[in-house]
Amino acid sequence: MMDTQLSPLEWALEHLQLIGWPTVVIIAWKLRGAFDTLVNNYLKHIEKSQEEIAEGVKNLAEAAERHKDAIVAAIIASRK
Repeated sequence: MMDTQLSPLEWALEHLQLIGWPTVVIIAWKLRGAFDTLVNNYLKHIEKSQEEIAEGVKNLAEAAERHKDAIVAAIIASRK
């Protein structure tokens, strides 16, 4: 039974939870989705960066191996 002594504003304030709680749940759900997307994109970026770093280290090691004799000769020549 509805209390007829309440003004429309008072009635709306008393029944705010009818709209408020579902709204809070929906907002939290949307924020969680956005947060999950952000974290997943960040993790993909980290994985890509690690792959690029590993490739760079591999290329550097190969270059050092190819030019090892020249590097050693240059070091010996600089000490004379």
